[in-house]
Amino acid sequence: MEKKVGRGGLQAVSVWFTVAIRTSSRSRRIRVLQDLWVPAGIRHQQPHQNQSLKWCLEPPPRIWISVSRNSVMLRLFYLLLATLVAADARVDLWYWPCSEIIISNQAVAKLATSPLFDFQIKAMCQNRDALISLYQCFDGLGELMQDKIGIDKGIKLSWDYINYECKEVNTTVLYTYDEIKPIWENNKPTQDFYTANQTGSGTFTTPRNMTDGLMWATFGKYTNIWTSFAYSEATVYYVMGCMCLGVIFNFMSWITPKLAGAAANSWPSRQVRRYVTMPATFGPRVSYWFSFYGQRLPVIMLIGYFILCLVLYFPTYEIYTYKWLPHRYQIWGWFIGVRSGYFCMYKLPYLFLFGGRNNILIWLTGWDMSVFNIWHRWIGRLATIDAIVHFVAWSIYYQTTIGKTWKLLYWVEGVIAMIAMIIMCVQGWVYIRRFAYDFFVLLHIALAIVTIVTLYYHVLYVDETLELCYAVFAIWGFDHAARLARLVMHGVSNATVVETADDFLTFTVPHNGPIKAYAGSHVYIHICHPLYFWQSHPLSSHETPEGIKLVCRVRNGLTKKIRDMVRSKGGERNFKILVDGPYGVPVNTGSYDEVAYYAGGIGITAIYSHITKRFNSATKQLASLHWVIPDRRPLLVFEKELKTLAANNVAVHVHIDPLPGATVDALPPMTEELSSISEMSDDLKLAIDTAENSVTENIGVQEHNGRPDLSTLISEQIRESQGSLLVMCCGPSPMNLMARSTVANNLNLTRNYIQYFDEGFGM
Repeated sequence: MEKKVGRGGLQAVSVWFTVAIRTSSRSRRIRVLQDLWVPAGIRHQQPHQNQSLKWCLEPPPRIWISVSRNSVMLRLFYLLLATLVAADARVDLWYWPCSEIIISNQAVAKLATSPLFDFQIKAMCQNRDALISLYQCFDGLGELMQDKIGIDKGIKLSWDYINYECKEVNTTVLYTYDEIKPIWENNKPTQDFYTANQTGSGTFTTPRNMTDGLMWATFGKYTNIWTSFAYSEATVYYVMGCMCLGVIFNFMSWITPKLAGAAANSWPSRQVRRYVTMPATFGPRVSYWFSFYGQRLPVIMLIGYFILCLVLYFPTYEIYTYKWLPHRYQIWGWFIGVRSGYFCMYKLPYLFLFGGRNNILIWLTGWDMSVFNIWHRWIGRLATIDAIVHFVAWSIYYQTTIGKTWKLLYWVEGVIAMIAMIIMCVQGWVYIRRFAYDFFVLLHIALAIVTIVTLYYHVLYVDETLELCYAVFAIWGFDHAARLARLVMHGVSNATVVETADDFLTFTVPHNGPIKAYAGSHVYIHICHPLYFWQSHPLSSHETPEGIKLVCRVRNGLTKKIRDMVRSKGGERNFKILVDGPYGVPVNTGSYDEVAYYAGGIGITAIYSHITKRFNSATKQLASLHWVIPDRRPLLVFEKELKTLAANNVAVHVHIDPLPGATVDALPPMTEELSSISEMSDDLKLAIDTAENSVTENIGVQEHNGRPDLSTLISEQIRESQGSLLVMCCGPSPMNLMARSTVANNLNLTRNYIQYFDEGFGM
């Protein structure tokens, strides 16, 4: 059991420093403290004489929020974290407690060209007297631990660490360990710390009551910094691990699809896919409330990330009482403020990466943009919580001087960044996004710029976290540079826009550049118009001999304005546009024996590009298409494409599902609140059954009345499959949810490999 230490206790306690790690992002070097057994009584010396010095301490008791010595599993867990981040590890035993004392003395401090910490360290590295005094301090601390480590070994480890620290401030240490030892032996300091502080010159000793107490207080202070680095790194490694799982299976699906299918179709993998990875996260009602229809695996990974961040908030705080901090809660404020700050900053690089269009992980993992949008939103919310905790904790720390603190630039910049993050979280709510999407995008970008710029000035003198700001600048800069490059490569295109049916616009963009659309891709278009050029809208795309074809349904906003301009020219008009793309996840549909396609409304655009990809393949792949539409107008828009599918032996089934009260002549557009065939009036059913159906007869597709029973259709296709089967769906979110759930629930109907993929076009 862990023993408690009283103020006057002389008992021996175990001080566990397994993961006291400092990770420098600028050099990726790390220092790991040893597991030290130290008598508790050494921390109970009296404060030193000069009470004005900031190093004045009072003895603990030490506060533990750490792992009990008998908690073997947790200790192994933290040791694993230390091992993961301990590349190029360097051991720091006594450097920090001694260096803080040395540079605070006027004999060394006056040599620095700036009061900033790095300049003080640089002065110490190049000054003979300072290095002799530092060695003297090491020797004094070594006497405390000679039974565990040995004086010479401890001093050598600490001196080796000086070389690292001096390089970090762009200088070198004046003497190596082999050189400084004989110099110290021949020039041992005789002047004490206080005399040297007054005279401002010479070598000096450090009082035991200063070094003993400061060693433990410094260990407590820097252990929190180092462990905050380590735990922040651990969260990054967790995200990297999740991404690696996606990369491995995605690469296998392209390089060795048969092997990947066999591995995924084994009985254990089938059960995991059925209950864990493939199903939708929530049922229809909860999905509608949260506007979240994604699969379960990314959410499970995201929940694991939340749990990891929460768990790592609490362990290994080494807290001592400081004279200049009269209240214990101020010390807690400092410790929690440091950790929450690092947690927040370490989320920023992949927060910006996941929100960008040119996210390379989309290609590597095969996960579509919607998955990374989920990560982007929830990591952003968690980073905002970190920022709020950071602000509250530091406000508690500065509570005695909070009025002066508000006059400091770095404090004001940090508060502005926090407020901007809070506003982004609020305006990112799904209903606000849908209500005014264009305004949301503009405000979101503006607030993101405010956040990262103010954070840069907030952490300007904290090198490790400043590097994270540089990483964000690089990621965001690359994303926008790649967008610009795509726009330049495509050039300005003279696109023909035709209103092919009521509320449907067809864009034909001639090939101006080397980049072409591929199956499942989409592009962002910018209309070269003085009022709308800043807006970009994603549209599914597919290749035609005339160029890239884009089809969109007219909604409020830009598409409605474009339709009005097209109508003013008689139903057809040319526009100068810029094309950014293509984007999207390629799917290896050719590795399956059969593919069942399901499309809802305008989702046929993405599905069509996947189907036509098989026309150039030598494999004999069975394919069928079920397309749900609200009326026959989309048949006019895609008449040419449907004829192409029918001519290539694709079984096309068109399901016309009108709303209640609709007429044959003017059926309203489809919404997510679609009616079933049972809700139609008898007159409407009869009218649909007896109406002349010249369009479908000419195209060669089978027409069905009413919404299809997706559950029955998909279950039958799975049961009757003669080989591996891919079910692909692109439609409204509830339709995708139904298809996904049906596939997951019926994996055991056949021994063949069954896979599901959807193309979501909901916001």
